[in-house]
Amino acid sequence: MRTFLGILGLLLLFSLWNVLSVLPIAIPVHPFAATVWMPLVAAAFLWMHGFRGRGVARMRRLAKARLRRPGPGAGRVLAAAVPLLTAQLALLVMMMYLGVESPDTTFLEEYARRPWGWLPLVVGAVVLAPVTEEVAFRGWMQRRLESSWGVRAAVVGSAALFALAHAQTVGLPNRFVFGLAAGFLVVRTGSVWLGMALHAANNLLISLLAGVSGSGADDAAVVAWVRAHGGLPLLVVVAAVTLLASWWILRRVPGRGAPRDGSAGGGPPPLPRPVAV
Repeated sequence: MRTFLGILGLLLLFSLWNVLSVLPIAIPVHPFAATVWMPLVAAAFLWMHGFRGRGVARMRRLAKARLRRPGPGAGRVLAAAVPLLTAQLALLVMMMYLGVESPDTTFLEEYARRPWGWLPLVVGAVVLAPVTEEVAFRGWMQRRLESSWGVRAAVVGSAALFALAHAQTVGLPNRFVFGLAAGFLVVRTGSVWLGMALHAANNLLISLLAGVSGSGADDAAVVAWVRAHGGLPLLVVVAAVTLLASWWILRRVPGRGAPRDGSAGGGPPPLPRPVAV
């Protein structure tokens, strides 16, 4: 019960920051003002929950949010974003193929049609979301779950919370898979910074893809093409292969204190023990 209440409180705190972050788009204000607002909210979030103050209190806040120095491995994390994005797209098309309804994002689409309206949406996805979501789900929540459930169950639990918190059925498998990858990174590196990098790279690739395809591809046309070129088995194969590729890349990210080549013991470094704060 204590763990449940603690997670509920953290979700409410995260929701308050979420409301604050999308306020300029919901009102709506000019896109340039909203674009400035997004990094300011991200900076305020980091300062409030990590970098505020000095001495022991500041160190405890940084440890609680897992805002530690991650060490090497950023290049592998960025490389893993490409197959991970491919896997997420395969899962998304799979949901469309199975007839799952898309979420209602009318207000975002209307805002994006304004001159430069796409800019704050991209900045929010690439800057604000990685900062707040990685600290909230892989910092606060996963750390709390580790103390009660153990590391593996905590990674799965935080990934499930991350997926459910977005309240979008069509994107549930995608976000759960990403949550597993980001949670694994936290376990290996003891830090959310590389998870933020993976999150930002993934969201940037999705934003670029959405920009290339305009306001979105016709769902019926995509499903018809997949049905004519292999159907559901094709999607399963693509998702499996790209998930294995991203996992192969991520598991070679060096852990804290591991050699830079990640070759200690003839393989990837061992997982560090979680630090209780």
